[in-house]
Amino acid sequence: MLDQTRIYMNLKTLQTILNKINEVNEIVFRVKDVNKADEIADRINKDTGYYTESWKKAFRNFLQLFKIQNYITYMIVFAILIVSAFGIFNIIMMTVLEKKRDIAILKALGYEDSDIVKIFVFHGITIGFFGSLLGCLTGYLLQEFLASVNISVEGLVRTKGFALDRNPVYFLYGVLFAFFFSFIAAFYPSYKASKLNPVDIFRSSA
Repeated sequence: MLDQTRIYMNLKTLQTILNKINEVNEIVFRVKDVNKADEIADRINKDTGYYTESWKKAFRNFLQLFKIQNYITYMIVFAILIVSAFGIFNIIMMTVLEKKRDIAILKALGYEDSDIVKIFVFHGITIGFFGSLLGCLTGYLLQEFLASVNISVEGLVRTKGFALDRNPVYFLYGVLFAFFFSFIAAFYPSYKASKLNPVDIFRSSA
């Protein structure tokens, strides 16, 4: 007895009990690559003419729940990223406002508008670089911690711990997002500051 619904027994014995000698009503294949289940099922159906069903098709209603869960997860992550982007923007905006007098001095010394922009963009990209490194390290350590948590889940999906997707492409997305919004958050306020007249800045600071 495997659980409340499945049991394993000798094939000949089962055929005798069901009075179906030398007959089978179902053959289950175990494949190495689960993502090729649909392709293999179609090939078997084409070659044999028998009805075949992949695990994705058999449990499509159940898998739909995971899709909904993923959509919710993506929306939450997107919201967190947007909040982080505004945090980066606020930090750099405050830095630019605090450095208005310094910007005026640099422009008075002959710095071009593009030079002012480059200084603050470099500052923003530096924040994005170290922030992405810290985020990747924190995410990796959190994954390792969750993987070490021992929980037993029985049912359609059997696992001894959290089912984690360790695809490194997610870290790449996070790094690219950090660099992109760091650049945007640094470029806009520095561009606006570079257009200020040094005389006006000195006059307002007096």
